[in-house]
Amino acid sequence: MTSPVVTRLLRSNRSVVQHIETNAERLDERLKALLKPHLRAGEKMPDFALALTLMGRLLAAQASELAAADDANEAEKLDDPALLRALEEANDSLYKATVRAREMLAGAFTAKALGSLGFKGDTPRAPDTLVRFVTNVLTALDSHTLTPADDGASVDVKKLVKRLQPARDKVHALAGDALREARELQQTQAARNAAIERAVETFDGVAGTASALLDLVGESALAERTRPSTRHSGVVQTDEDTPPADPTPTA
Repeated sequence: MTSPVVTRLLRSNRSVVQHIETNAERLDERLKALLKPHLRAGEKMPDFALALTLMGRLLAAQASELAAADDANEAEKLDDPALLRALEEANDSLYKATVRAREMLAGAFTAKALGSLGFKGDTPRAPDTLVRFVTNVLTALDSHTLTPADDGASVDVKKLVKRLQPARDKVHALAGDALREARELQQTQAARNAAIERAVETFDGVAGTASALLDLVGESALAERTRPSTRHSGVVQTDEDTPPADPTPTA
């Protein structure tokens, strides 16, 4: 779905392109009639219709580029919510498994031994920090020889490892995917913003030129519908009082 701000820019772009395509020949005739008395010997009247047509094509090309960049950005944003939900769920499962492992080990080993296994301080909740925390625990479990504080206590360390390791690996993979998606979103947002800047600059130049030529030949009503806004770049003056809210964050 096209974002609101781009929808508005494209609407004004199409409007000006349509005005140019419809009125280029008539405007050419009016301009030539107005300027012909001022031609000097050896001079040739410019082809205003062709110049206007080319400007209209330039506008249309910028609109296509802008629409493509905006579509890519909107599509990239659609990938993020499902991935972030999956990461949140996997991280919650890993956190609970880690807390449970701490509780089980705390019941069988001394506080000093528990600390040597990486269980120091509170169990973190942030995915990256939690992954590092669990990695340290798994490394310690693999390398330590544990002596229960209570002869009757028993913990199946291999079972703990089998529970923690795949949960850790899942969060690690999803966190990497989320980071990659965030970078890709930044890239598509940057491309979209650059396309907006180019489209706005071109629009204001072409629409300003077209409206000035229309004013010159007395087509004031059409000039008004083609004139770029003085308050909101990239749109015609008739759209300047309805700026849309664009929820897209700045990259």
